[in-house]
Amino acid sequence: MDRRFTLRRAELLADSEVGPEAFTGIAQRLEQFARPFVTSLPSPESKVHGHTYLAGLLSDVARKNTESIA
Repeated sequence: MDRRFTLRRAELLADSEVGPEAFTGIAQRLEQFARPFVTSLPSPESKVHGHTYLAGLLSDVARKNTESIA
């Protein structure tokens, strides 16, 4: 990892109101939370890519649409 990024990340975490321990296991918790919604999607393709779409919505992709997320 770039040293500047590491230092800036440490500064941001020190200033944050929520400690990094709050995010431990968040991916698994989010996947468990989203499971009923993803399984209720209409097509098999939607179900397969539901997790990818959700990850894209939470990412830093500038334009949040299916094309840029893909």
